[in-house]
Amino acid sequence: MSGSFENLEVMMFYIMIFTYLASTAMYWSWLASRKDVLGKLGSLFAVVGVVANIVALAVRWVVTGRPPLTNGYEFILTFSLGIVGVLLFSEFKYKLKALGAFVMPVPFLLLAFIILKMGPAERVAAAIPPALKSQWLTFHVFTAMLAYGAFAVSFGLGIMYLLKADSGSAAGRNSKGSWAKNRKS
Repeated sequence: MSGSFENLEVMMFYIMIFTYLASTAMYWSWLASRKDVLGKLGSLFAVVGVVANIVALAVRWVVTGRPPLTNGYEFILTFSLGIVGVLLFSEFKYKLKALGAFVMPVPFLLLAFIILKMGPAERVAAAIPPALKSQWLTFHVFTAMLAYGAFAVSFGLGIMYLLKADSGSAAGRNSKGSWAKNRKS
């Protein structure tokens, strides 16, 4: 039975990669064209990716019998969930559709890192090391997940601000011009 669960986890992992990449592409396309359907598709792909991410983590929890928070693979899955979760919250609460174009590449690149750099041995669910056997582990990782999500969203907002300041808008200008012009002189 755990074999079929492990296959489900792998399938959810690849669905995450596809949907996070598709979401990134849709957000970029929306940014270029401002067609509402592309922005909605970007959000939809992000939501589907979050569902796949939650399912993958839940399956991992069922298979191991513990919260999936102890190795690099599990951390990256958890942090990807936090990033996209905070992005979707920010997008729907503050109506910042453009934010997805700058934030969604981050979880996609994290998942691509798993494929490119982590071997199968690093993805195997193992017993919890004694140093991590604490009731605080779940709380610690949950708050870290939210913090990484907030950090990634603030990164996207910062990039948006710098690009807007560079485009000649009033924001970010001082008496000598935008930040980019000051850098060059």
